[in-house]
Amino acid sequence: MNVEFSLLGGFPRSRRFRHAIRDFEEGAIDEATYMSVYLQELGRVIGVQNSFDYKILIDGQFDWHDILRPFSSSWRGVYPSSLLRYFDNNFFYRIPVFHGKPEPYSFFLARKAKMLAGMLDKQELGKIVVPGPVTFTGLSKNMTGHDDFWLASKIAEALNIELRKVNSSERFILQIDEPGLSENEVYGRFRGELKELYSILLRDLSFSKIIVSVYFRAPVEKAYQELISLDGVDVISLDWVDDKKTVRKLINEYGVKGGGLGLGVVDARSIYGEDPEIVAGEVRKVVESLDLKFLMLTTSTWLELIPFRYAAKKAGILASIALYLHRDLA
Repeated sequence: MNVEFSLLGGFPRSRRFRHAIRDFEEGAIDEATYMSVYLQELGRVIGVQNSFDYKILIDGQFDWHDILRPFSSSWRGVYPSSLLRYFDNNFFYRIPVFHGKPEPYSFFLARKAKMLAGMLDKQELGKIVVPGPVTFTGLSKNMTGHDDFWLASKIAEALNIELRKVNSSERFILQIDEPGLSENEVYGRFRGELKELYSILLRDLSFSKIIVSVYFRAPVEKAYQELISLDGVDVISLDWVDDKKTVRKLINEYGVKGGGLGLGVVDARSIYGEDPEIVAGEVRKVVESLDLKFLMLTTSTWLELIPFRYAAKKAGILASIALYLHRDLA
C-alpha cells in the first residue's frame, strides 16, 4: 500500500503578510510591493513542507479570506456580502450573493498554480484546492430567479473553466472541498444530483489525482454512497479526527472509492500535538483489513486558525504518522 500525505489547506498568515494584504486592499501599497511579500510568504510555507519531505505541496491559501471569497470576488454574477459563522467551528466566510450566471474573467487560480509550480522540484506535485458546487451553493444566497440546482450547475461550469486554465495540470492534484455534504440541510437540496454536478465540474480535466474532501463532520450516509460512485474521482477524504465511529462505519459498510482512502488524522483546530505512533496505530487497525492501493493522510481541515509555529508542528506530526504507517503497511 502506498502511503501519501498532504496538508488539507489553509496555512496561517504571518503578521507581515496580514499588514501587506490589508494595505494592498486599502490602496496603501502597490501590487509589486504586495507581490514581493506574497512570494516571501509562499516560500515560507513551501519551506515548512520541504523540511518534512512533503511530496504533495499546497501554497497555503494564506491570501484567501475564506474558501469562497476568491471566487465570489472575481466572477461576474456574484459578490461577497455579510460575514457569517458556519459549521459551528469558527468557519467564517462572507456570504456570496448570486444575482446572475457566474462567469470567471480574471482566472486567478491559474496564476496561483503557476507561482506554486515555480516552487516545486521535479519529483513534487502541487495541490489545487477549490470549493465543491454543493458547498458553494449551500453557503450562498441565490438571487438569480432560478432554483439551487441550476445555480450549482453554473458554479460547477465556472469552476471547470477556472481549472481548465491551469497549465500542466498533470503536475497537480485537485482537491474539491465539500464540507456541506456533512450537513443534511445542505446535502438534502442536492440528493441524487452529485453525479450530474460532478460530470460538469470534471469535464476535460487531466489532474494527476482528483480528491473530494468532506470535513468538520463525517458525510451524510447517502452523500457518501453518491460520492464513492462518482466518475472521475480517485479518492474520498474523510475527517477521521471529528468522528472516528461514523467514518469507520461508512467505509466498512460501503467500501472506498477506487482502492484509495483519504483520512484527516491530525487535528487542525488544536495547538496540542498528537502522538504520531498512537495515531498511526489507530489508523492501521482501520485500514489493514481494506484492500487499499493507497492511503492519503491529511490534517482534519485547514490550518489557518492556529499560530504559524503550531501549524508547522502539525505538519511535522502528519509526516511522522505517515512514516509509521508506511513502515507498517508497505
